[in-house]
Amino acid sequence: MDRAAIEELSVEEAEDAPPQGAPLTVFLGEEARPRMLALCSEPGMGRRDVISATLSRASDEGARVLRRDFRGVGPEATAAQLVRMARNVSRMDNGVVVGLDELPAADEACVRREARALHRMWESGASIVFSLSPEARQLLEALPECVVVGAYDLLVRAIVAASRSDPLYEVRTLTRGIPSLVRGLRVVDTSGATELVVPSSYYDALSRLVSLSLRVTLTEGDLRARLAMLLLGQGRVRDLEQVLGGADDELLASLRGDAPLFGVSERLDSFVCLRSDTTTLLTSCFPALSSSCALFPDVGLACAELLVKRDAYARAAIVIGMVPDQSALDLVIASGSGFIEAGEMALVSEAVEKRASLDDGRSQALARVVANLGNKTEPLPLAQREAAFRVSIEDEEGRAIALFAAARQALRGGLTTCVSSKGMQDALGQRLLLHQEACGLMARGHLSAALDLLAARQCPKSQRGTSVALLSCDLAMTRLLLLDSSASTEEVLAQTRETFRTSGLPGLEGYPDCLEVMASLLSADDEGAAEADALAVRAERGGDTPVRVLALVAGCVFDVRRGAYSRAHVRAALAQVIARSAHLDYLGRVASLFGLVAPFSLGERDDSERIEEPKDDDLGVVCALVGEVITSRGDSALACDRIAPDVPRDALWLLFVLTEGMGEFSELLREQIPPSWARTLLRARGARRGPSYAKAGSSPVLVPAHPAPGAEGRAAPLEIHLLGGFEMRVRGSQVPEWKLDRRNAKSMIAFLALQRGGTARRHRIVEQVWPESDYTSGFNKVYQATSTVRAAVSELDEDLDPFVMSRSSKSVTLNMSLVSCDVDEFRACAREASDGEGDARAVAMARRAEKLYEGDLYVPLMDATGALAAARRELRTLYIDAMVAGADAALRLGQKRTSVRLATDAILADDMREDALIVLVQALRASGRNAEADQHYRSYTHRLAQASSRPPSRMLRQAVGEEGLTLPSAQARGRGML
Repeated sequence: MDRAAIEELSVEEAEDAPPQGAPLTVFLGEEARPRMLALCSEPGMGRRDVISATLSRASDEGARVLRRDFRGVGPEATAAQLVRMARNVSRMDNGVVVGLDELPAADEACVRREARALHRMWESGASIVFSLSPEARQLLEALPECVVVGAYDLLVRAIVAASRSDPLYEVRTLTRGIPSLVRGLRVVDTSGATELVVPSSYYDALSRLVSLSLRVTLTEGDLRARLAMLLLGQGRVRDLEQVLGGADDELLASLRGDAPLFGVSERLDSFVCLRSDTTTLLTSCFPALSSSCALFPDVGLACAELLVKRDAYARAAIVIGMVPDQSALDLVIASGSGFIEAGEMALVSEAVEKRASLDDGRSQALARVVANLGNKTEPLPLAQREAAFRVSIEDEEGRAIALFAAARQALRGGLTTCVSSKGMQDALGQRLLLHQEACGLMARGHLSAALDLLAARQCPKSQRGTSVALLSCDLAMTRLLLLDSSASTEEVLAQTRETFRTSGLPGLEGYPDCLEVMASLLSADDEGAAEADALAVRAERGGDTPVRVLALVAGCVFDVRRGAYSRAHVRAALAQVIARSAHLDYLGRVASLFGLVAPFSLGERDDSERIEEPKDDDLGVVCALVGEVITSRGDSALACDRIAPDVPRDALWLLFVLTEGMGEFSELLREQIPPSWARTLLRARGARRGPSYAKAGSSPVLVPAHPAPGAEGRAAPLEIHLLGGFEMRVRGSQVPEWKLDRRNAKSMIAFLALQRGGTARRHRIVEQVWPESDYTSGFNKVYQATSTVRAAVSELDEDLDPFVMSRSSKSVTLNMSLVSCDVDEFRACAREASDGEGDARAVAMARRAEKLYEGDLYVPLMDATGALAAARRELRTLYIDAMVAGADAALRLGQKRTSVRLATDAILADDMREDALIVLVQALRASGRNAEADQHYRSYTHRLAQASSRPPSRMLRQAVGEEGLTLPSAQARGRGML
């Protein structure tokens, strides 16, 4: 929004401005005759501030000002005070301006006295401005000389006139120009941009406005109508007739003229209360509305019934919470599926609990379904689970309840119940049926059919609900397994988990769990192994069979990638047993397929007896290929000669997992798949591994989106990250990696960033990146590569040039005043950790180096001179040295956990570094973890015996307690000394 426009909303300027219908010049204009002005509107319209502004201007121009406030004063006392005031004013000279606040409603006798008093003051030459509520309008009928200013004349004009393109339109939607609400808003200035904030003061003002709108001085009919309109939020006259038994046109006309909050239409046939699009008004004004509901419980109950008919269950739940009548809980039971859809499990549970004495089948069935959906860690006994399906499904509500039970039971396994779609017209029931059908297709491996079904009936993004969250998970899962590059699981996971958490539905959390474990498996991120283990344990406690099977399969894959083949074989066998006992045949076949890979990797080649006869589907085709690979044992006859070229799209995700990271098996499989499969996999892998992924060695490594800037100062405009993968950022925005893959620009940047001063002669760049080219064509390629980089950078910042070109020196130089590289900072931190003074500084620098070292140095495909490979080895050694020095310093400082972690990092990078092992063993023993220390020692001695047949050094034996000598520090021992 435009800050200047918003600043016009300040209370002083907005309320000092003359109202539209009656400018304040009636008091202070060129005409000298007196005037009488009445501000007749609902509270909250800024009447008091207008009177204050009027009197202030009159005083500035030399007029004598008198003011009285009649808030809390009764009608008789008000009339008496006005009579005395009129007597005094009549004795004064002309030029008196009188201000009267909040004249109360009165009976006919008091009104006549008040009118005579006001008329007497006016005739004596005094100008009068007074305010009163619409219910006191009778006074105005006795004062024909009075100019009346209504509610719409008191609105803030700049806001009321704002169009959709106007920056003030957002304020208009929040306030409708009501001054008390405008005052509650504020503007925040963030980096030169202005943002409209809706603070708690706005909701406080809204609550006060609603409370005043339901004041006790109104008639009962007026109160009932206002309460119904606020509870419903919006509707037509027939809705009010249904709730109230009738609708008075005169009352609606009064609300249109006096109360903008209710938004009565010009034709008096509809209303739209402020903030009716959300439940904000109900929640922020709960005390005032619940007090009125206590006076008129029939209105609240009728509104709740109408909201249920509208499928506005979230709003109905809030209204039911305001109604003291226990019969409102019967409404919850009668429409339990809708309230579950809206995430109101707490209300449904309360209704079931308080109406537990009801013996009708619907209540009992709903109670069982609630127990299943609200139960995650302790599954109900089988008898109770089966009883949840014994629901009368003669009507749509009963079928919806059964479908919710089926959605929960699908995660249990062992019990399959389907509800017919015949005659199902309800939108919620149709969504739940769609979920049931999609899950059935996925359970049988028909992923493409499931995607077609779900994509054709997607819910709008703005729609929320339990069934919508289930369908979002279903769609994300099918797209993920079909290797759709546009599929984004992170947003779906966050939204569905939040939905199930806030709705009290832990029994359905298995669906995002399935999605999460598959996303981790297909992301090529081995860090997902720990999450898969945790999900498997959690699923075992909660009885979520599909989650447990998928987590075990994922754990099997991660184990194979890490070389833990025996454990992988056990996991696959367990997954197969669990899946088939729960009649999850497709998952059982997947588990058995992975169960063949682990023994193969262990060297067991005769697996022909364990290979099952493949079925005639996409999974069967992949199983046949895997069988060929296992039984052929690398023979020259290719299995693809016996495999159909049609791509098995429903099982492509399996090939995606099997063809990378599984050692010899993956190599053989890649060699033997048909070319059409290979091309499809290559496209899928390239699409999924965008700029967030890179290759380090042969294993895929996930590169962080944006590593933290260096410890020294702020990040440079252009950042190059080479540790753990390649990434370039311009002022925080990532340069798409595919743009830098063209013309070998990425290889050139990586080479330049590692050179001293970021500069290299052109002939060296040609030798490194284009060794097949002669210097003439190579120099031209250097120019083309620099142009490619400049073009990619200029798309994010057209004024930023990353290069300093020099024709005289025939070199290419990165502008290091604008460019930073994480390798430079890592080198500085690692060297200071190893050679700096002071243990505290060594630990701090080691921890910083640990954070910066996201992985080995990125080495492009073209590294002709081997310069980057040599730098990778040098940086790895530097990293290990820093971790050992930091661990040693941390141990001396008593930071045992930090010492263990840093030493472990060094061991993981080089498991033959004895100095790292010494510090690790010493730190573990200092922490009381002697068994772990002994285990690390035995593992090292075994590796050492295989590598050199030499025993451990004396210092290592002394560290584990085999000798009683004094252990010197790591610096005295030297790096890697035996």
